[in-house]
Amino acid sequence: MAQIKSQLHVNAICQKSKSIELIDFLYRNAYYKRRKDAAFLIVCALMVLIISDTDSTKEEKEFCYHVLKERFIKMQGDAQYRAANFMVFGDCEEALASWEITRARR
Repeated sequence: MAQIKSQLHVNAICQKSKSIELIDFLYRNAYYKRRKDAAFLIVCALMVLIISDTDSTKEEKEFCYHVLKERFIKMQGDAQYRAANFMVFGDCEEALASWEITRARR
């Protein structure tokens, strides 16, 4: 049940105009656009965007932080996958660290 609620929340975030623009851009231009894991990496990129976006609410950022953290842990466990996607991995790492600092200040 929690996974369904989480997926519904991700779907809602993906329907925002900024999200749609990013998804469209990545599906056309990302180096991983034709790979079967493209959706996974695009959602990671989207979560990074939401966490760093000044227009996103605290609740959206917190939700995206948790989704991104789960995905980051999956990537960390596979050195070969991490190396193949070092740009996405680096963006995720930076966004997570930034949000953790922001949360600690409150």
